[in-house]
Amino acid sequence: MAIEIRNSVTPNGSAAKPKTQNSPHNAVKPRKRGRSTVDPMPQIIARVSQKNTNEAHWNRHFSERLVSLWIERMSLADRKIAMAGGLGWVSQISPESIRVFDELIIRQAGTAGWRIGLSEWVHWRLSEWEQTPEHLPQLRRYYHALIQAARIFQRSKKPPLDDPGLYVPKWRPSMS
Repeated sequence: MAIEIRNSVTPNGSAAKPKTQNSPHNAVKPRKRGRSTVDPMPQIIARVSQKNTNEAHWNRHFSERLVSLWIERMSLADRKIAMAGGLGWVSQISPESIRVFDELIIRQAGTAGWRIGLSEWVHWRLSEWEQTPEHLPQLRRYYHALIQAARIFQRSKKPPLDDPGLYVPKWRPSMS
């Protein structure tokens, strides 16, 4: 398996970019796009007091915030089901909305760390991920997000700057 590099000159005299021979090892893997959670998102951890908290406080806080962020990102039909409530409304939600919730959990775990695991909603999704082989990538991404959060808390990595509520634009008074 040799990679061939050719240097050539374009008609206008400038050097062309080197060309490489494609091989299975050099193939570019397509990235998954179109996730609903790639937009700027509030960080739940930044909106909770971290002093004098207990497990019940974390559970309530993360559960309420996760569900409200999830409902904002649902399709209109699923949002109507969620807002109607009732027993078993989650079983009526589309698989696409469930995937959005999974992405939301993983994204929030990247800044909240182990604390997000105290939510009953996260318990539910982790138990689902654990039982089926097709959900192993979500588990892997969740644990990588926990490692990222640990690095943020240890101050060896900076937190993401995509929370729209944390950064107020700079304001200057007019000089009139």
